[in-house]
Amino acid sequence: MGRPPKEFRTLAKRFVCVRVTDMRGIDLSRYRFDYDLTFSILLMHPNGHIYHRFGGRDHTDPLIWISMPSLLSLMTGTLEDHSAYVSAGAKPPNLPPRRGVEDFRSYKTWIKGRPKIECIHCHQIGEHEVGSGELDGTWTGKDIWRYPSPAKIGLRLDPADQSKVKSVDVGSPAAAGGLEPGDRLERIIRHHVRSVNDVQAALHEAPGGRTTIPVRFRRDGKEQQARLTLPDGWKVGDALTFSWRPLKWPMRPGPGFGGKDLTAQEKKNLGLDPDGFAFRITYLVTWGRNAHVGRNAARAGLRNGDIVYSVAGKIDFHDQSHFHSWFRLNVKAGQVVKFETLRGKRRRAIEMKAIK
Repeated sequence: MGRPPKEFRTLAKRFVCVRVTDMRGIDLSRYRFDYDLTFSILLMHPNGHIYHRFGGRDHTDPLIWISMPSLLSLMTGTLEDHSAYVSAGAKPPNLPPRRGVEDFRSYKTWIKGRPKIECIHCHQIGEHEVGSGELDGTWTGKDIWRYPSPAKIGLRLDPADQSKVKSVDVGSPAAAGGLEPGDRLERIIRHHVRSVNDVQAALHEAPGGRTTIPVRFRRDGKEQQARLTLPDGWKVGDALTFSWRPLKWPMRPGPGFGGKDLTAQEKKNLGLDPDGFAFRITYLVTWGRNAHVGRNAARAGLRNGDIVYSVAGKIDFHDQSHFHSWFRLNVKAGQVVKFETLRGKRRRAIEMKAIK
């Protein structure tokens, strides 16, 4: 944070602020958050009790839930919650056994023979969760739907005042449970709510099958209770809403190549729809443990510099990340995928059999 305002500096003096830039040595059982995020804050007691979380994003904007006013409000509220927690005896949480990235089977394989590693990024935790699950045979794919947006249950919250319900989707579990715009969320399941990320943490812990969750809220100053019934598969999203997550990269099969989205002017100059999907291939994955996937793309006929503007007949991708997300969520190993490409002035249809 380059130039924090005076209000932040004043509040921060009442916290012990620690910045983590390397996930090696971190107890993942104690420091639990959405590891795909580029920015996340845990506000917690030294005994491991997490008061609140701050951060969160979606495919439209990495900063949609991040602002200084909302952070200052959360810090102020957390100090109140800390005082109440200490007054009540500060009972430590029952934490699972310590677990670090070093304990993941895929990490142990990945780190062997590598030169000195500068750091382990947060998103790599998710990658090793996937990799280890695949090696152990415990990965089902359902765990990718993590930290669901409040919108998954029909709640639209105010970015500036994040425990306040801004609107409720018609026909949603929140609407059926009686929640209304203006309600102030207080607790979902066991999580005290002051931020969007608090809501996501509560929903993350709820089962993905049909379930009912308790919600405590205030309306016109009066405390009320609701029970929201969530249908089977309620956590499952789509390729677009999943596209921002780095967790997509270790998922298989992948296309074995990637590149750079074209601008509207570049597409127009090439005779393509300026508002359509198109990207230029700038790399084939011909290195590391997935080099065989890049070589597979090369054997199919794909080359650096090719323009891809249609995949399996689909032209409605928002961007290249959307394409990568869709490919990993929908294409099965052995399936033949047709790419419409442009090489120079020549249009080519290239078919590739997807492999793991």
